[in-house]
Amino acid sequence: AVRFCRSVSTPPAQKFRCGLLCPLHPKRQLDCKGKHFVSSSVLMSATAKLLPEPACGRLTAYSAVVFEGAMFVFGGTNGEKNNELWKCDLSTYSWSLVQPSSNPPPPHAMHAAVVHGRSMYVFGSLSDAGSGMGNVYIFHFDSASWETVTRDSSWPSPRACITGEIRLD
Repeated sequence: AVRFCRSVSTPPAQKFRCGLLCPLHPKRQLDCKGKHFVSSSVLMSATAKLLPEPACGRLTAYSAVVFEGAMFVFGGTNGEKNNELWKCDLSTYSWSLVQPSSNPPPPHAMHAAVVHGRSMYVFGSLSDAGSGMGNVYIFHFDSASWETVTRDSSWPSPRACITGEIRLD
């Protein structure tokens, strides 16, 4: 099952595992599960290996997922939100901009993304008005195409500053 949850509230004195704080709630830690995090605007892995800075420049509030030997970075902001999808080949550490075969979602920041099957699911974002968004977009790796999922009344409320995880129950 795919699950999206809010960031967790933590005491200000607690040392954060990854050091990434929610830009909207400075006392909340974004739970990256120690896999990928941002430090000094440089992408790093849990083994602290520095990756070269992507051609898109320094980003914050983006999502990063790993699929078949590559890390995919979607959205984020460097002053303005964007809807670009960047790919880092983890064997060569080279970056490339993914050219989708269909229209991408609108610009996203502070959203969650997970990989399930052969697709990346993106949920939530910070709207231009400062509130959460509740749409789901799917990027299909095989066809490099985006799909918009029609919102249903059973979905969680719109949100931003969230994390996502896949549970294999």
